[in-house]
Amino acid sequence: MTSSDDNDEVVYFEPGRSYATAWGLGALLVAGLIFDAVLGGAATHVAAWLAAIVIVVGADVLVIRAARAARSITVTKAELRVGDEVIDRGSIEGVVPDREGRILGRRAGEGLPRGTIGLPLLLGDDETVLVPTRHPQALRATLEVGESMPEVRVADDHEIDDLIDIELRADTLFTVSGVGPLPDPAASHESVSDARILLVAGRPAVGFARVDEVDGHAHLEQLSVLPGHMRRGCRQRAARGGL
Repeated sequence: MTSSDDNDEVVYFEPGRSYATAWGLGALLVAGLIFDAVLGGAATHVAAWLAAIVIVVGADVLVIRAARAARSITVTKAELRVGDEVIDRGSIEGVVPDREGRILGRRAGEGLPRGTIGLPLLLGDDETVLVPTRHPQALRATLEVGESMPEVRVADDHEIDDLIDIELRADTLFTVSGVGPLPDPAASHESVSDARILLVAGRPAVGFARVDEVDGHAHLEQLSVLPGHMRRGCRQRAARGGL
């Protein structure tokens, strides 16, 4: 049986900002004071130098403390915390590349903090959140989550042009491998939209399957996937409102 103390044990911590800049500013100002002393002006300027050190370094420390309070990442066995936002680790289904979502620890409209990468996590309610981190691989390993495959769903009408682009980009592999150019004409809006049904993976789509009807039976006419997303597979469950 796992105790609450075990669940509260911190297994990963990443501060929102380090105190390196405060130390650097302090060292620079102290060096200026020493240089002024060498020139013989320290006696008259020491008060100004000390005031500058307190004001400049103190202001930077306050900014750092605020950033650490709002953006520090803390992972326990039970939860993921970014600033004041808390996510139950049990609700994390996996990592979803190339998906956007709200950024934890940031207000609406704010982007990722400088120097960070947004690790996209898919939650159980189908929400995607981005964790701003400088060490995405270490955080991912700590969370023990793998890459979540895109769900299969019925294509929306406005995605036809995107599917044509996917087909054309996928076909370039035939040319690269020496098989192409293919004899079939280039994909068109009409040829794609005439399918009996179009199933796509991902939002935005990274691949699609065209299914037609032949002699009363479903026939897989075409399968195209963006080259960068090939050989990943997909989840075996339909999206809400799908088939």
